Amino acid sequence: MRKILSAILFVFVLPSSYALDLVRDGASNAYVMISADASDYTKYAANELINHIELVTGVKLAIYTDGMMLKMPPGMVCVHVGLSKHTEALGIDAKSFKPDGFTIRSTSNEVVIAGRDLPSGVIPTYQQHPMRWQETWDAELKLSAFGEAGTIYGVYRFLEDFVGVRWYMPGELGRILPKNKNLSIAGNIRLDVYPQNTYRYAWFCNFSEEKSRQDHIWYRRVGFGGIYPVAIMHNYVFMRKHRDSHPEYFALINGQRDFDKLSVIMGGGNFCLSNEGLMQEWVKTINAYFDKNPHLGMFPLCPNDGVVKICECEKCWDQYSRHLGEDGDMSNYVWNFTARVAREVAKTHPDKFIGTFAYARYRQPPDIEDFPQNIAVMICYARQSLRDATHKESYRTLTRGWAEKTKNLYFWTYPIYDYWMPYRGFPVFYPTMLQEDMQFHKQLGVRGEFLESEFRMGTDPQVGYHHIAFPGIAHLNMYLRAKLLWNPDLDMQALLSEYYQLFYGPAQAKMREFWEYAETCYMRKQADNPAEIYSSDDITSLLDMLKDAQDMVPAGSDYAKRIQLIQNEATPFMTQVMNMAKGHQPFEIYECNDSYVADAEAPFWQNAKEYTLRTKLGTQAEEKTVVRGVAVKEGIAIKIECYDPDPSQIVKKSIERDGKVWEDDNLEFFFSEPEGKRCVQYIVNPAGTIWDGLHDITNKLPNSHDWDSKKFQAKATIDKDRWTVLVLVPWEDLKLIDGKLNMNIYRTYPREVKAVSAFAPNNAYHHRCPEFFAEISIIK
Repeated sequence: MRKILSAILFVFVLPSSYALDLVRDGASNAYVMISADASDYTKYAANELINHIELVTGVKLAIYTDGMMLKMPPGMVCVHVGLSKHTEALGIDAKSFKPDGFTIRSTSNEVVIAGRDLPSGVIPTYQQHPMRWQETWDAELKLSAFGEAGTIYGVYRFLEDFVGVRWYMPGELGRILPKNKNLSIAGNIRLDVYPQNTYRYAWFCNFSEEKSRQDHIWYRRVGFGGIYPVAIMHNYVFMRKHRDSHPEYFALINGQRDFDKLSVIMGGGNFCLSNEGLMQEWVKTINAYFDKNPHLGMFPLCPNDGVVKICECEKCWDQYSRHLGEDGDMSNYVWNFTARVAREVAKTHPDKFIGTFAYARYRQPPDIEDFPQNIAVMICYARQSLRDATHKESYRTLTRGWAEKTKNLYFWTYPIYDYWMPYRGFPVFYPTMLQEDMQFHKQLGVRGEFLESEFRMGTDPQVGYHHIAFPGIAHLNMYLRAKLLWNPDLDMQALLSEYYQLFYGPAQAKMREFWEYAETCYMRKQADNPAEIYSSDDITSLLDMLKDAQDMVPAGSDYAKRIQLIQNEATPFMTQVMNMAKGHQPFEIYECNDSYVADAEAPFWQNAKEYTLRTKLGTQAEEKTVVRGVAVKEGIAIKIECYDPDPSQIVKKSIERDGKVWEDDNLEFFFSEPEGKRCVQYIVNPAGTIWDGLHDITNKLPNSHDWDSKKFQAKATIDKDRWTVLVLVPWEDLKLIDGKLNMNIYRTYPREVKAVSAFAPNNAYHHRCPEFFAEISIIK
């Protein structure tokens, strides 16, 4: 087991012919000793050790402090938990540990489990999201997502290696507890362990909320953590308070100072990064912060999110770095400013760091030869995108470039993309790619990751707030991430084999087959939608594997409950994708020689095939929508009847061409070839108002609002139970599209809850997704 789970590990096993019995034949033969001034973290570690040994053996070890006068029977084993005067006498120096490192040692009559721990009364937090104390501090447990926890990790390692405990998933169902009347450890053992990555912050719960407490506990048990927050976030907005007193701090954009959104999509203002006063104001702010919080090591310095322009003053414009490409044209500008601030801060706080994103248009390394080594760089990237070979090579080139600049390299990754819609409920699994990437990081000396994990964003009725909402599907990826952050070179196959055996028991072979097939499917291609990856046969096979596994285990057992949890999470979403696949059909229209007339009773509609729109998930829509199409002399004529139980509620506010018709009841039409290089789009509301646009990724034609169809027609009428639209899509527009012609039609029904139905269901966030469009088949 040591080979499977070890991090950076040194093991010394001296010749020994004896073992230390902690529990013998169901009776205690050991006690726990902590320092009289032990920290809350050390006490927490001792309680975790005592509680788990009791759960495994039925025996509760007594706990004492080292100031107590004790007279123990001969042969009793003393288990020292945490640093103390005794561990100091053994030669264990607190300063010798690497961050979060620990030692486990045994002699002839004692065991030591110790590392540096966060002092009591210190809450290692940063004031701004996502590292606020409200999100990272559990006051009842006195446990934080941050702060050194060497002894805690040492206890968990002891429980894994010598007691056989595992925590594969949060909660009781995720814990493996062997049953034993005896517990022993060999004498003369020494394990010195520390994590490869000092920063391992997985953001999947709020520590302050009692309902997610099992997630807080699991966070530490599997090894997530960090000595302090690597506080890197968009925060130039801090200086917005100077808009009245120092308007010169703000960027000049088209002759105006940008106090909010002139050049920043998300607002918060843009700044003149060549301004000396602004630089000194940041230095003063940062120095004051470190003076007040000496236990913290980093302060962020990042542009507000969505900056699209730099200050247009001469000094700033001279730093524009067009030669570094689209994701680097602001690099010299932003990083020069960070470097100037960092050099000044280093004069008074040489051991502290300034943290900045490598992000958006300042993602590329700048042309700075003497890059200050008190700058921490965090690269933002979605690890899932490494399935694409071209993207993988681009990302690695970027990362190598930054590794040449700094030894303080971090990553912002997005495990959340494994569980957000539309992938929710799918067994997204990529352990081989995950380990390969973390080994690459190890080669470059990367210090750690921020893992933006499962977390509710916005309104999502299927996900509760601030906890792991889909543990059955999510737990294995998160468990592997935690272990790899300690040791990227662990034996992955051995770890997974042990997991399948302990977690699924008699169904281990079938569940191995399930997860390995899940990896095969997911790794086929880089795609934004599972419908592009998983066929109906794939989904049927995966769900059948879960059913077969359930039949192999005793009813009501923990094995059965774990498999059932995965079934419950996976089946609804995977079935939806199957429904989408079944809902795909060509749009068959017959060709006639008639000229188009905007008349719902025109003779050419009589032979048109009738279709009904379905929800984006492929199920029957609540409000019926009927579509018919005919190829006439002038183009493709389409008739759509949108049934409505209360036409008085129909929304049709937009009356000007290219107005906001998408905010009304509307019908949206797309015509494209399968690759989506060029696509024409029309939107029509019940007033007959038109929005039209052309999307051309080849940039050979004008895009979006710049394009207007010359001959597209739309006529709308409202009746007592429906509204009807007749449209003519002219051949002239369709000739803009090269190759096979595909289409989709959407109906948006904006009531208290907005509903969207489609001809070709796809569950994609954006409607322009030509890979899911239906083929147009013209029948002569």
